[in-house]
Amino acid sequence: MDLPKQLPSRLTTLQKACTNAQFELNPANCPKESKIGYATVTTPLLPVPLQGPAIFVSHGGEAFPSLTMVLQGYGVTVDLVGTTFISKKGITSTTFKTVPDVPFNTFELKLPQGKFSALGANKNLCALAHAVTTKKTVKVKSHGHTKKVVKKTTKQVGESLIMPTEFVAQNGATIHQSTPVAVIGCTKAKPAKKAKRKGKRKK
Repeated sequence: MDLPKQLPSRLTTLQKACTNAQFELNPANCPKESKIGYATVTTPLLPVPLQGPAIFVSHGGEAFPSLTMVLQGYGVTVDLVGTTFISKKGITSTTFKTVPDVPFNTFELKLPQGKFSALGANKNLCALAHAVTTKKTVKVKSHGHTKKVVKKTTKQVGESLIMPTEFVAQNGATIHQSTPVAVIGCTKAKPAKKAKRKGKRKK
């Protein structure tokens, strides 16, 4: 998958990657700056989710650290490794060349904000914030009767981001899709105050 060009990798965080030797010895002792997120996976094979930290790990000979997720649960440990690449245009891509033989129902990766976050933003993603109105049909009771009404909800969203994604199956079948990335939490811009006109009042 290719991350949107508006979300480049934070190089100061990549420089804090855990060494492969330390990771192999004990991932828990990797520098806190290298632990850039937390992953949760649900699989039909286990009654509990697989969860664990997402860690930047530096391997000798690799241009950029890999993104390794240490997933644990129910006595099972799975390392999911993604290869990181940053193009000359500054676009970050992550490739999972091989995945464990474990079917995933859901996959969630949280990348918190902070000084050593995995990603930065090269522009104000809320600068082009606009209102989006959605409609939802709900049931309400009125005078002892139930009726359906359409409720409108308006929220401020930021710039539309696209993440090109490719899935390759074991049989060679390929799926290409553009995964939308939503920007939320934008506040409505306040209108500029009009300057007061100065002048003398006539008596």
